[in-house]
Amino acid sequence: FHLPTFYGVVVAENYCEAIVFLIGHGLLILPMLLNVPCISGYLQHCCMLVAAAWMKKQLGQIATRSMDLLDEHESLQHNYHEQSSKYKAQEQALKHKTQEYEEMTMLAEEAVGMLTRRGGADM
Repeated sequence: FHLPTFYGVVVAENYCEAIVFLIGHGLLILPMLLNVPCISGYLQHCCMLVAAAWMKKQLGQIATRSMDLLDEHESLQHNYHEQSSKYKAQEQALKHKTQEYEEMTMLAEEAVGMLTRRGGADM
């Protein structure tokens, strides 16, 4: 009775379907389960297969969530790179403006210096 039950659990979508399949299969092979050791072995077998079906469902959910997280990670990385390039452009513009202000300050200082020298020479 091991092989058919294994295939039934592999095909089952979740542990509830596996339980229904194993109950149906148990009813079909009931005439073969004549003594307590056979029934006990079948029940142990069923418990292991139901646990395997439950694990299969959980692993499927983990895989789905992992793929969703991977998509979210790629989206966040894309947004980060966009913002990073935007901030770099702003930084370059700020550096350019700072350089312009420094040049204007130097020109103003030169003009004040020339006017001061010229004013001192006229006295």
